[in-house]
Amino acid sequence: INGKATSPHCYGTAVDLDTPNDQSSWAKVAKAACDAEADWVEPPEESTFNHVHADWRGFPVDSTYCKRIKPLVASTLKIIVTECLSGTC
Repeated sequence: INGKATSPHCYGTAVDLDTPNDQSSWAKVAKAACDAEADWVEPPEESTFNHVHADWRGFPVDSTYCKRIKPLVASTLKIIVTECLSGTC
């Protein structure tokens, strides 16, 4: 925790999940943390690809990595629904 007394790790509300230090693996683990409703998943540019930091601090954080990927899910669903309504799914 590197001396941070206020780290969520100290309170049992954060984890650092090891990844094989590549972007693809990092993204899969980060998505899983988002799916587990983490309030904060540290974006890769603020860390490294060798781990995913996720925490459940009890309130949403605007800069979480999850905000980047959730719109993609919504837009994909919209495309699928539109195709089905038009009879092409």
